[in-house]
Amino acid sequence: MRGKKKMCNFAAYYFARIMKTRRNIVLLLALCMLVPNAGAVLRRSGGKTWSSFMDNRGLYGRGLGQSPHTLSIVFAPNFYSGDVELPGNLLTGHKDHAASNLYTPFGTNNGFMNSVGFAGALQYTYRHTKYIAYRVQVMGGTLKGHTEFTRPHENSAKMHYHNMFIRDFRSVFFEYGAGVEIYPAPNAGFFLYIGAAATTSMITRNYESWSSEKRTEAYDAPTSKSAYTKSFSLPADEQKIVCTVPTIPVGLGYKWNIKSLQVGVELMWHPAVVDMHKMNLDGWISGHVDEKGYDRYPNEKSTNRWADSFFELGISVGYRIPTR
Repeated sequence: MRGKKKMCNFAAYYFARIMKTRRNIVLLLALCMLVPNAGAVLRRSGGKTWSSFMDNRGLYGRGLGQSPHTLSIVFAPNFYSGDVELPGNLLTGHKDHAASNLYTPFGTNNGFMNSVGFAGALQYTYRHTKYIAYRVQVMGGTLKGHTEFTRPHENSAKMHYHNMFIRDFRSVFFEYGAGVEIYPAPNAGFFLYIGAAATTSMITRNYESWSSEKRTEAYDAPTSKSAYTKSFSLPADEQKIVCTVPTIPVGLGYKWNIKSLQVGVELMWHPAVVDMHKMNLDGWISGHVDEKGYDRYPNEKSTNRWADSFFELGISVGYRIPTR
């Protein structure tokens, strides 16, 4: 009887040990199952994911390919439009006065390349949502413009002579501002941009007027510069000027994300808000009368309604800053 009781106690002891071991195994299996479940919750939280690959520092990162922070460098040729160009504009026609078109471009110095400069920019962009990104930008570069043309005059004897006008400028400018990139189709890289900025320019400018001595009954202007005599040149103390003007950059572009790099192209227009003394892009105000009241350029406001501006075609290369 005692032997049977001892055998039962022995069996109960080992049964309890076995059950305890099985309980430990079940707890271990449950713990192993919780680990991937915890990872799955993390992958769904905050729109971020854990990377399954080590980065260059041997660490496993989170959201390495989805960073909203981008630092970019932009290279951009630009094209100037303003007071230092042929009278009038592309929309109303290039004409000296509203009711006449008697000016004649002189020589070969009114070409497209006379208005082409170059700029570079540093941008920081924060992609707030899939539709909106905020941008802060500092741009620096050069602007330039040059124009030469003649215009006929008639004296009291009905004889005609011609004046030739030369006007140009070169500047080093800095534009600093902020704006918003709008992505209408979030899965694509196409965006629209609108911003607010200010542009400070260190300008070197020149203005000359020349008169022809030949009096004729025809309106044909002499084609040789030797036929003209200089009558006025801008004084040296007026050739350098510093201007600051608010601008409203607008444009469109496209960006491609290549792992941690971002490559983009954008076309931007930078129109000035006003065109006043020391508040412009080229050192000259709209109209034919300057800030001192002198008629130094035969270009009336009726044929020069637009404020100064420039276009830039930018190519950007950016680094998407990793976040954790």
